[in-house]
Amino acid sequence: MKKIILTLILFLGVVFSGIAQETYEWTKYKIKATVPEGMTLVKNDSEGLVLKASNFTFGLSPFKNAKKLTKLSDEELAELVVSFCKELNMDMQDVENEEFECNNGEGIYFIGNRTDVEGWQSLFSFVGNEDTNKFAVVIMCFENDMAELAGQVLANIEFY
Repeated sequence: MKKIILTLILFLGVVFSGIAQETYEWTKYKIKATVPEGMTLVKNDSEGLVLKASNFTFGLSPFKNAKKLTKLSDEELAELVVSFCKELNMDMQDVENEEFECNNGEGIYFIGNRTDVEGWQSLFSFVGNEDTNKFAVVIMCFENDMAELAGQVLANIEFY
């Protein structure tokens, strides 16, 4: 079993390293994001980092009240997730969520098909690092065939 997992990790590392990529720094909050090469920098200021290509959009925004999430009731948390899903035009019938780890951090993401654009998905995530006390909301919109790459981008977010 360990050999299978190691092989899978090595394979994903080779696949991701084989894709041309660029690392952007959100200098205000000291967070790095590695995204597909050729994305256009739209914004990098105190409000967030936004990168865009024809088939992939990536955004980071500060999440200053992240610690308050743990104080929300299950109903309040569900309402928050529903509001994000609606904002991103996600089909509520197929939204999936999963916890994940990234470089120096962890979080949870929600992904689903878009209702307004056929063949596209949206993803949002709450991600953070308790040691550095930095938390962000990640939002990505992309063509369906880019879902695995979106997961790799999310896994490579780095707090420094």
